[in-house]
Amino acid sequence: MRVTPRRTSRLTHEARYVDCAPDRSRILAAGKSGAFTILNSDLGICHRGKLPVVAGQVALHPGADWLAIASTSEIVLSTFDGEIIHRRRHRPWENWEGGDVAFVRDGSQLLAICPKGAAAKAILLRTDSGELLAEQAIDVPEASGFFLIPTPIADRWGIWAGAGQDGQWTFWLGLEGDRITVDEVTALHGVDHGPVELHASVKELLVSADDALLRYRYPDMELLGRIEPPDDEEFQFTERCAYLGQDRALACDNGSARLYVVDLVSRTVADEVRIGGHRPPWYFTSLPGAAVLSVHGSPLGRQTLALLEGPPLW
Repeated sequence: MRVTPRRTSRLTHEARYVDCAPDRSRILAAGKSGAFTILNSDLGICHRGKLPVVAGQVALHPGADWLAIASTSEIVLSTFDGEIIHRRRHRPWENWEGGDVAFVRDGSQLLAICPKGAAAKAILLRTDSGELLAEQAIDVPEASGFFLIPTPIADRWGIWAGAGQDGQWTFWLGLEGDRITVDEVTALHGVDHGPVELHASVKELLVSADDALLRYRYPDMELLGRIEPPDDEEFQFTERCAYLGQDRALACDNGSARLYVVDLVSRTVADEVRIGGHRPPWYFTSLPGAAVLSVHGSPLGRQTLALLEGPPLW
């Protein structure tokens, strides 16, 4: 299947870290160098800048021209122009660790994952002042990199903790007033898996796990189906996947980086997706409104963003 991106945009830097406003009005792409670009919904460039601290996972405020950065030794809130509004220091992450940040509740609060001893904790801050509102430990048996996964449910996030060959763990994080709850997804305990993808209907989720794509009912985690890779000894699903409407998904082969449409009803890898004018992507991520953003180019050089939505994928 050959598809034409709805929009593309060529950056002057890599897009290692990507975030998107809930209404998809703005997209943030940042590189390890600290260079970042703000784009509108048509991938038109609105602003270019440089992060004021060492780059890490970033979050884009839904309304104000503010960024949050999970840097190596601090959580920082800054303006697009690099003015630091407030910062919260913590012990430095090791090279194999890392945290994440996300604006919640229309941007009035900031959720962050930072170190707690040898493990980690989730903290909730007031965005304007940096005041600590709540914190909760995240218990993992190994030092990990942590990623916040947005869901369609208000005040609920997924947490994916990855420690490479030492294991992966998934948690549900809930905000109840100024209280944080963190509960492990026990169905995935001990399973080699990537970040979960919760369907917009909030009735099911998809996850790349155990050399397959697994489809679970939400929230009871009853297994609905297992999609095996094609009959090819070299094919292996990457950690990422994305829903395409109700009964289709997008997945990627780890070896070739080629994208494939997956039929969730027949449980088959149905068709390869070739994006016109671009080589297979470095990675892809889902966006609000049933869209996918693919990132093309050298992992350490200039990269191109491609917006995929609508027919023939959907």
